[in-house]
Amino acid sequence: MARVLATRATSLAASSLLLGAAGLAALTASTVIEKFSLPDRTPVESMLGIVDPPAAPEPRRRTEPLDDPAFELPLPLPHQATLPEAAPSSAVFTVRQAEGPVLIERPRWVRRPVALDRYYPRRAREAGMEGVVQLDCLVSAQGALRCAVEAESPANWGFAAAALRMAGDHQMAAASRDGVAVEGRYRMRIPFQLD
Repeated sequence: MARVLATRATSLAASSLLLGAAGLAALTASTVIEKFSLPDRTPVESMLGIVDPPAAPEPRRRTEPLDDPAFELPLPLPHQATLPEAAPSSAVFTVRQAEGPVLIERPRWVRRPVALDRYYPRRAREAGMEGVVQLDCLVSAQGALRCAVEAESPANWGFAAAALRMAGDHQMAAASRDGVAVEGRYRMRIPFQLD
């Protein structure tokens, strides 16, 4: 009995699989009809002709003036309000400076890397390629640079990674606001040139 049930289940599964595959094939099948001729050798295109889509109707414009009565809003009746006499204010307003990193335009470098040849991408050097990288850097209150690549030219030659390594070896005097060291922003352009 178990063997009969197993055989029937296998047969049912195989039938379902075949029917599903046939249905999928029927749904995805497409027929390509190339130029064909009727029995009298008249091409089908000449019988159908070219049908242009209908032109869009032009918008209708009103030529006569509207004879609608003027639309009027009733105005509220005048209301006399008595306001209490305003006393002079003794409030003091303080203007706060903008928050966020200070833009550094003229950096004072504390440390700059030497032996810049070690940063040049080896593959670019071997191919004789030169490049330039534009970095956008956040400068911490301690003067450390954390940079992101804005532009690299030419791309995919390793110049961006080399510029990020080079920027990590820089340190500058921190920006200050009201005499206190604060985070700053500095845009750095690093050219890679062969000697």
